[in-house]
Amino acid sequence: MKEGSVVAEKALSLTLARFDELLKVYYKEATAGNRESLQSVLSIMDRQIKILGLEAPKKSESTVTYQTLSDQELIQQAGMWGISIPMDQLTVQPESLNDGNFPNHPDLLQ
Repeated sequence: MKEGSVVAEKALSLTLARFDELLKVYYKEATAGNRESLQSVLSIMDRQIKILGLEAPKKSESTVTYQTLSDQELIQQAGMWGISIPMDQLTVQPESLNDGNFPNHPDLLQ
């Protein structure tokens, strides 16, 4: 194990041990209904989850509005993102797109 990894591992262990000690202080009061203690417990637990990398991945969506793109632009964008295009989304035949200025991408067309 590299020296930096050993230091990071020790720092993580120390931090987690400190969180555990803090939880011992606030947990009993939190379960008895103390709102401030409850907030402290939730905050500590949130930090533990983040440090351990246990957070659920954040969902993200991407939308490409292809109605405003020409067929050539659509195929170019699809190529950049590595996605395929249903043939019924094109207004021209794929063969006509290969006019020498734009390479044909048969692997991107369904």
